[in-house]
Amino acid sequence: MIVTPKGMAPTSGYSYAIQKSGTPVFIETDETDDFALTAEMVEKAITPRTKLIILNSPNNPSGAVMKPEDMISVLRLAYENNARIAALFWPRPLGEITPGAYADLVFLDYFPYTPLTAGNLPWQIIFGVDGTHVTTTIVGGKVLMRDRVLLALDEERIAAQAREVAPQVWRRFEEISLREG
Repeated sequence: MIVTPKGMAPTSGYSYAIQKSGTPVFIETDETDDFALTAEMVEKAITPRTKLIILNSPNNPSGAVMKPEDMISVLRLAYENNARIAALFWPRPLGEITPGAYADLVFLDYFPYTPLTAGNLPWQIIFGVDGTHVTTTIVGGKVLMRDRVLLALDEERIAAQAREVAPQVWRRFEEISLREG
């Protein structure tokens, strides 16, 4: 099930999502509120069968813009339901460290500029953490990177191969750009 505002102009991503994910559930908005979508409306539309939430703000074609507090609430809903939604696509448990679960781990060296609290953790992850903070990764029980050193890949060999094919890639990019432009 896909939750989306009614009247949203279809996009290629939207069409693909419907083909792959199921039945759209449209949220009714109306002119009395300038077609505004609220977090409460989105939350009411979410069911255990929800696989995807598509938001378009500003909404096309109405131009309605979600209030910042509603957008934050919807992002929090998505964050809180992420493991449940992801579980629809994977056969083993997610979001837990138990035998048989998908339990990939990433260790971070992250010192936030603002206090880290339970209330702002999602926003710290979304806006504060990036790849430079990753120190160690474990996938399927195997350590792939420790202390920022890749253990499972030969970085020098990969970089050499990249340098070797780079001229071809840039020529192809230029050909496409000239043809499209």
